[in-house]
Amino acid sequence: MTDHCRVWKGLARHEQLQVLSLNYAVFNDVKTLTQLLDSSYNLRVLKLNSLALSKHDSEPWSRNVVDSLVTSISFHRTLVKLSVDDCYFRDQDIANLLGEMPRLRSLTLSGAFGDDRPGSYLTDVGFNAIAVLCPDLQSLDLSYHSLATADSVETILRNCKQLRELHVPRVQIRNEDLAGLVGLSDTLLLIRFGGPGFTGPPVASIKEAIIATGGRTLFAHGYQGLVEVPDLPKSIRDEAARTKALLEESNENLNDPNTHNEWEWLFRN
Repeated sequence: MTDHCRVWKGLARHEQLQVLSLNYAVFNDVKTLTQLLDSSYNLRVLKLNSLALSKHDSEPWSRNVVDSLVTSISFHRTLVKLSVDDCYFRDQDIANLLGEMPRLRSLTLSGAFGDDRPGSYLTDVGFNAIAVLCPDLQSLDLSYHSLATADSVETILRNCKQLRELHVPRVQIRNEDLAGLVGLSDTLLLIRFGGPGFTGPPVASIKEAIIATGGRTLFAHGYQGLVEVPDLPKSIRDEAARTKALLEESNENLNDPNTHNEWEWLFRN
């Protein structure tokens, strides 16, 4: 970024700023970003996706970068939505990052995208910490953390009793685990799992899981759309159609700049 990233500093003067979305933004160093975050007091939505935080953006974040970001982000206790993808947070960072965010309803902490990149640092320990610290989440994206397993996904589904959608592609979930996992939640509408390196989509296992929830929970595999499952009973198809309509309305809300949480409308009705 030209002018040593000074272009970003003007944002800090907007004291009533509630939504800050920096996608594919380029910073010479993390200091400019943390100065911006430290000067914004009323944020409800913070998106820091695929950031370049040095001249060598292909390298994993250093410990200093991670510590600085965790400190600055954790200051925003009014956040409803937090999204940091392509991130390099580790298990020990989760408590400091999320420990004081009681209003948080939507969380994305996805690992480094791509089969040939390092950075899937969160394990079951970090996933379990999220389940404990953020029990009121309605949307959770923990994609590309290949060190995590179905055990911590089970903990999330047991603890987060308002969860509507869960994205865990590349997490180690076996096909035979699906029905048992989604059966733990009375609210889950969508789970995304699998992806490169995993077999699928396992239509037979997905069919069993959809039937186990009465059609309430639908499935997406890897980077694809919803998995189409043939020969479902009519009652299951009808419930699945209702779920699909809810998911479509939620996706429409994502494009509304006045909406901080795409699932908020469902809890008002």
